[in-house]
Amino acid sequence: MDLEDASSKARFLIRDRDSKFTAAFDALMTDAGLTAVTTGILVAQSPSPCTSPQPSTTTCAP
Repeated sequence: MDLEDASSKARFLIRDRDSKFTAAFDALMTDAGLTAVTTGILVAQSPSPCTSPQPSTTTCAP
């Protein structure tokens, strides 16, 4: 099915920054009339040493 055959009026494709999405993929979406928008980079946050279940020598403010 082509995007032109669908009865939707999509303008954007929101995707992650995975390497499986190449520049050729973005070019294909642009040719179809869509703008590829990448999501922001998310970084996992490490827990604070004050909330760690392990006893530590770190002094934490109350």
